[in-house]
Amino acid sequence: MSDDLRIRERWFSDRLQADITVVRWGTFGTPVLVFPSAGGDAEEAERHGLVNACGPLLAEGRVKLYSVDSVAGQAMMTKSGSPEYLDRRVQCGGHPVPVPGRLLRGHRHER
Repeated sequence: MSDDLRIRERWFSDRLQADITVVRWGTFGTPVLVFPSAGGDAEEAERHGLVNACGPLLAEGRVKLYSVDSVAGQAMMTKSGSPEYLDRRVQCGGHPVPVPGRLLRGHRHER
């Protein structure tokens, strides 16, 4: 994937009180949110070939992919904080990844 079709940023999550990685592949098209595995990170989709498999769709501007870090693996590996804090990070409102509200708000009407 060419670097001009890939943007990697760090966003602060109010819910987690921590920075998370957000990666976007593509510049326009229907936004698609890609979820990493429980222990994965935002760039897992690229390492496992999903981004390359979507290459023609990305190049034609039919889709753009977004991915964020999974917090479950981070919480268990760092073991920082109380058990309640770790549980909150793993659960993250019932989702395995912290989907930033601004990601959803900013891109829900894109095509």
